[in-house]
Amino acid sequence: MLLLVAAMTAQAQTETCSQTFSRLQLALTIGQVTDALADQDLPDARERLNEAADRLPCMDEVVDRTLYAKFARYMAMAFYFADDVAAAKRWGVSSRLADPELSWDEEQYPPGHPLRAMIRDTEVPAMESADGQGLAPPRGGGVFMSGSLLQTPEAPTGIPGLIQVFDVDQRPVDGWWQEGSLFPADVLTPRPKPIEAPWWWKGDGPTSALARPKLDVTQPHEGTGQGGRRIRKTRDRPVPVAPIAGTGALLVTSGVTYLLADNAARSLPDQTSAEALASTRTRANLLVLASGLSLAGAIGVGVGGVVFQGNGVTIRF
Repeated sequence: MLLLVAAMTAQAQTETCSQTFSRLQLALTIGQVTDALADQDLPDARERLNEAADRLPCMDEVVDRTLYAKFARYMAMAFYFADDVAAAKRWGVSSRLADPELSWDEEQYPPGHPLRAMIRDTEVPAMESADGQGLAPPRGGGVFMSGSLLQTPEAPTGIPGLIQVFDVDQRPVDGWWQEGSLFPADVLTPRPKPIEAPWWWKGDGPTSALARPKLDVTQPHEGTGQGGRRIRKTRDRPVPVAPIAGTGALLVTSGVTYLLADNAARSLPDQTSAEALASTRTRANLLVLASGLSLAGAIGVGVGGVVFQGNGVTIRF
């Protein structure tokens, strides 16, 4: 059946996510849909869109608004080519609300293209809200719709959106597809006060986890662990400088290559030709592979810090 996500309204996901879905995976899926549409392979594009729609509620981070806008526009295209103009308009509005400045492929969709005009000219419905109620995210967390923080349970009438709930530590709690403001009862409260943004939300995306304020932690007493267990003292051993330095260097390399891959993935929606898209996607894949190899190397060097000594095995770090 075409695009089952259209039937998902006002209810949370009933299935437990067995696998998470990342921003990079979404970007790569969008690239595959772009290729399928360029080849006029609409069935393949629909299949990939359906798969992404199933997995988007399982994202492990707040969805990027530009990537979501690209996905929603492709949903509008799929419905348009299936002669469901009403659904195409709803998804077109969802795309515009997420990223009003999303560019078009001028060669494939020139300014006078009817699909482009339909998405541009469709009127945004009025906002509706859960009367007299407010949002109830986890303490210190947040509720997001299509990549934007919600402070009140308001949304345009009948427009599909991806709802995500995260806790204080930026961990996903729940996710589902929804139309309008039909929020489930477990994220609503009788107190209509607008909620504050989580500490990790900077306004247009999450901050690094490293930026979280440090908490005061009571230090354990000398000779005991945090739980009060005695720690048997051993004689001092030399610090393994070389393994530590090697592990650190590999971890830094892994982190840098992952950030480069992430940046490449973020740029995928901005590509306007199939050739540029394929090149960017290949670069992102290679950088992810390099990051994984560096991480594996770091683990290998760390394990090398385990040395055998006269009385047994000593873990050096």
